[in-house]
Amino acid sequence: MAIDWNKDYYAILHVPRFSSISEIKISYRSLAKKFHPDMNPGNKASEEKFKEINSAYDILSDEQNKIIYDEKLRNPFARQQQQFNNQQRSQYQQYQQSQYEEYLRQQQRAQEFQRNRPTASGKNSYDISPWRIIFIVLIIINLLRTCTHLPLIP
Repeated sequence: MAIDWNKDYYAILHVPRFSSISEIKISYRSLAKKFHPDMNPGNKASEEKFKEINSAYDILSDEQNKIIYDEKLRNPFARQQQQFNNQQRSQYQQYQQSQYEEYLRQQQRAQEFQRNRPTASGKNSYDISPWRIIFIVLIIINLLRTCTHLPLIP
């Protein structure tokens, strides 16, 4: 049964707020006897009152519904606070999701860069081994000696 937040179920059952379930049951039985349609035949007002008493008892006799209803009475803004907390949580989760997506985009860019980077076997390889450097230096030295008419290095 849905809770109607505009009704005061404790006032309907004539019990103090936050009463125990046993107190609620006792009051319900006495009011149900008083306003039962069989006890008041043809009286529409007592029939409506009986229905109202039954709905109040349905809410307050169920432990979970009573806890929810009592919490609402203690803190009337609990629902708004819960909605605000849910909204904050949702916004934070969206922020985390966007940060994670940005991280994934950066990872993809890095992988593309690695794939498109020139390799050692490719034409545009700028990777020079030390042996190539030594060989190039020897060639340059021999060219310089040739130009200056010095003997070649064997």
